[in-house]
Amino acid sequence: MASVLSRKLFTKLAPRGRRLMHMEDPIEMEKAIERWRIASFYFCPIAIAFCGYFGIKEEMKHWAHRDEYVHYPYLNIRNKKFPWGDGNHTLFHNPKRNFIPGVGYEEDL
Repeated sequence: MASVLSRKLFTKLAPRGRRLMHMEDPIEMEKAIERWRIASFYFCPIAIAFCGYFGIKEEMKHWAHRDEYVHYPYLNIRNKKFPWGDGNHTLFHNPKRNFIPGVGYEEDL
């Protein structure tokens, strides 16, 4: 019952066809569409590239910094050895980034 009422209400409130964009003059509507098209094709990619550049630049500052490892008893629990290598390294082990319990970091940055 509620879905039937909501469907009737939605069909009465929703515009049909192309969005009306609160303009009755078709020339003004075409100008507004063209403005949004220009913004979408020219401004948005530049803004995305700008934000991406500065985001990656800031993230790379943190990548060079590595905190000292603090051993907590609930981290790196090994109930049985891994089936590859010496059994203490994970499958995608990075010697500069991954800590080995009891050994520490294998390589310095």
